Amino acid sequence: MELSPAIAMFFKRHKVESNAEVVKILSDLGAKTVVDLAFLGKNATLELEANMKELDFKRLTSAIDDLKARQEEAEEAEERGPRAPPPRRSLSENAEDPKKLEKLKAKLADIEAREELKRLEERRPQDLEAVPKEVQVRVASELAWGMTSNMSKFFRRADVRPTSEVVAALNEMGATEATHLVDLEDGDVAELKGYFRPLEFKRFAKAVADLKAVPMEVEVLVSNDDSGASQEGPFAALPENVRDLAEKCRAGTVALAPEQSLQVVTACVALGEERAAVADGASTVVVLGNTGAGKSTFINYLCGCSLAKVTLVFPDGRRVKGAFVVDEESSVASAMEIGHTNQSCTFFPALLKLTADYGSRVAIDCPGFGDSRGAEISIANAVNIKAAIARSVGACLILLVNYYSLAADRGRGIREVAELLLGLFGTADRVLRSAESILIVVSKVPLVDGDGVSVQLDDVRGKLADTSGLGEGIAKVVNILAKNAQLYHPQDQGRETWLKRPEVAALIKALPAIPDPD
Repeated sequence: MELSPAIAMFFKRHKVESNAEVVKILSDLGAKTVVDLAFLGKNATLELEANMKELDFKRLTSAIDDLKARQEEAEEAEERGPRAPPPRRSLSENAEDPKKLEKLKAKLADIEAREELKRLEERRPQDLEAVPKEVQVRVASELAWGMTSNMSKFFRRADVRPTSEVVAALNEMGATEATHLVDLEDGDVAELKGYFRPLEFKRFAKAVADLKAVPMEVEVLVSNDDSGASQEGPFAALPENVRDLAEKCRAGTVALAPEQSLQVVTACVALGEERAAVADGASTVVVLGNTGAGKSTFINYLCGCSLAKVTLVFPDGRRVKGAFVVDEESSVASAMEIGHTNQSCTFFPALLKLTADYGSRVAIDCPGFGDSRGAEISIANAVNIKAAIARSVGACLILLVNYYSLAADRGRGIREVAELLLGLFGTADRVLRSAESILIVVSKVPLVDGDGVSVQLDDVRGKLADTSGLGEGIAKVVNILAKNAQLYHPQDQGRETWLKRPEVAALIKALPAIPDPD
């Protein structure tokens, strides 16, 4: 025989120890909920006192007295009837008072409320009554229970409605923020089960497990020599008389004379032509994406390198969290240098033969588009990419899209992909004809989003499919590509809907090549 979950949690919260006699007494009295304790008669109280330690009995009676007092207050409030609500102030008036506006934002921390507040900040005349009343009531209740807005968001995103007792128990455990939930033991989570509906408890337990699944990151100090390209410099392979000119182009510090610009372009094209020989007679995989999308990380992943997730600490104090580097103990050496700043670390198209798992194709790691490295180098790279593809028997495209760019600047990431495709193929119809040979891979996807909810493939495909602001033709292209978009994790620690390395290899091997890609 055991205490009911509700009373067991009540006892634990007030540090009251029970025993077999106490359990039997409460069971005989039919006390299954905390409210039942408030109606214990005098005889029952005396019987409990005789079977409990003095300190435990004092704590229990004190807690029951508090319970009765709250119940009496509630009954008195019900007899008085509802109080007249205070006069409402419009949101436009609140907006003129910063303190009022901040208070309003804190109280309406729900998705509908946030949308309403966003409209307020853009067009102040909106009225508070436009916010759904059930949202206001729910948020007000959560705040009254002492739930922080961060924890409230966690429960809403997990599709769980907590009770006041759950909130009180979590506060007692020291879990006042969503990030504190990772410190809960499995037993602590199990003790909350009695306060949830079965399905909601499963959702809660899964959301907590997802939070715990996020691995800790190691900090790596980065020297000035490590923060950019290799120590030999990105242009070490160029003739000595061109290196300084190319560096000036990249830095944008000096405008070159026409003859100097021609020197840089000619030297870069000659180097690209030499490297493009790897693609002779091969089928190629062209990896494209914006600077910072993780192209070089993806190439290293394809090559079988073991990758470690670290926090980079730069000499100037900057920190880059969630950066992937090739592990020092990796059995496969780094194939491509990985950059960790907003400057591309790939200055020329880099070609690399993949294994038979990928159909023995040649991967082309292209410099990131959107990175200013000087007109001369950009022109040379365009020529070199075209030359490498032209020497192959066919090519397929992999477009790396940074997860965080999908929500930034009204879908900047997908807009840039659309513009890139149009630039490569010329028209939307041509893109559609080659759609089977194009794969979108979303990179830098977190295991859980900012609210602690696991990120799944359908969620990301939904973000990709937001084509607002795109033309009809290219919007159709994006919708088709979004349906086949994939997620991956550099350490193969993604969710069940993400691809693992063998699946990525099989998918790339099966991609039909665009014949005569030139």
